[in-house]
Amino acid sequence: MAHNQKMLEENAEKWGGKVRIVGISIDQGIDSVNKHVDAKKWGAVEHYFRDKSKCSETYGVNGVPHVLLLDTKGRIVFKGHPATRKSLEDDFNTLLEGKALTGDGAWVDGAASEAKTAEEKPEKNWIQN
Repeated sequence: MAHNQKMLEENAEKWGGKVRIVGISIDQGIDSVNKHVDAKKWGAVEHYFRDKSKCSETYGVNGVPHVLLLDTKGRIVFKGHPATRKSLEDDFNTLLEGKALTGDGAWVDGAASEAKTAEEKPEKNWIQN
């Protein structure tokens, strides 16, 4: 999370509010989330408390950290551990340029660029409210 905070601070002018990093907390209670975020000064990252939502099941989150990257059209273009990406900062810049991500785990038009099983792909590659 500290890295996410730093990326947002360092790129605030360039990204101009076009990049949002949202943290979904799996902590036991919202008070612990608020205290931790305040203590670490992670205010640039948006934080939400999952509570009893089914977002982990819906998006196939099996562990933390876990990243979903969305393109400028709101489509999920990557889902997985952030360490499998060379640079999230570069990924954000690529997406802001309207380009597709490449590399392991990146999805192009809903299909993974590297061989994946059907179980690893979501049924749909966009967020629904």
